[in-house]
Amino acid sequence: MMQTQTAESTGQFAASSYRSAVHFSTKSRPHIRLAVPKLEQVLAFYEVLFDQSPSQRGDGYARFELENPPLHFTLVEGGGSPTRDGHFGIQLKYTVEIKEFQDRLLKSGYDISLEEVETACCFSVGNKVWLTDPIGTLWEIYVLIEENATDVRCGPTCACESEGCG
Repeated sequence: MMQTQTAESTGQFAASSYRSAVHFSTKSRPHIRLAVPKLEQVLAFYEVLFDQSPSQRGDGYARFELENPPLHFTLVEGGGSPTRDGHFGIQLKYTVEIKEFQDRLLKSGYDISLEEVETACCFSVGNKVWLTDPIGTLWEIYVLIEENATDVRCGPTCACESEGCG
């Protein structure tokens, strides 16, 4: 069994020169672990969403090592809830890229549940599409066209209006 200590208690991290065994182009990247009831139920959706196959696959496990956006995304079988708190999103630089996501997802049989154009939401204005994976996880693909709009909260057509935002 591995013994756990904090970095403060040993001071080892400050002097360590260990490098990540996994290459990624940025200094850091987020990691998301999503528990799902059945891996096969959602795997095809994420292959289309991320436009790639998992970098590693095991029994009840799939890992995606994404470069764009830089993300370590893991699906693990055994759990998951069709109702989740909040949503996930992929922020893009150009609105035309939203159309590329849309086309890829629609071509593979996944529905876009909502399109928003110049929509006030969460103190910003954006162009976005919303979709849901096969177990109910909500995804937003978006481009911010106005940020830090402190006078803008959720508008009447905002997808997060029912849950509130901010």
